[in-house]
Amino acid sequence: MKAWKTGLICAASYMAIKLVLFAANLQHVVLQNFPVAPLLVITFTGIVYAILKYKDAGVFSVIEAFKEGARVALVTAVLSAGFVYLYYTLIDPDYLEILRIKRLQEAQGVLQGEELENFKKATEFFNSAGTRALFTLSGMTIFGLLSSLVVALITRYTLIRK
Repeated sequence: MKAWKTGLICAASYMAIKLVLFAANLQHVVLQNFPVAPLLVITFTGIVYAILKYKDAGVFSVIEAFKEGARVALVTAVLSAGFVYLYYTLIDPDYLEILRIKRLQEAQGVLQGEELENFKKATEFFNSAGTRALFTLSGMTIFGLLSSLVVALITRYTLIRK
């Protein structure tokens, strides 16, 4: 399977998970502390799959294996970032507001005065759809490139030992 198709399947899987959790009204419970966890697992699985498929095709090159995994990661990151923006803008805009209120309630017991005001500004920035989409894009790209490199090197090492 082409790497871009694998990336498309990874992004679609993430989108489906988010939408199912939204439909079941479980997104506040399941994804509260680490909302990108399903995307990390799905992307890593897609990278491993793409590199193993490349390995089975014949001659193995670490650079080419890395590229296969990176393609999966980049396609997944771009599509997922677009979805995250649309999700938090159109589908579930209340999620970020609820998260912001929870964080502020937690901080009010610890912070006072100017520190609390700075925290409020930071919370508003980090809990916006655009910032979440940007972090998804950049974070998943970095995670994907590093994962691709590690998986390509491990795959090469295991090929040498056989």
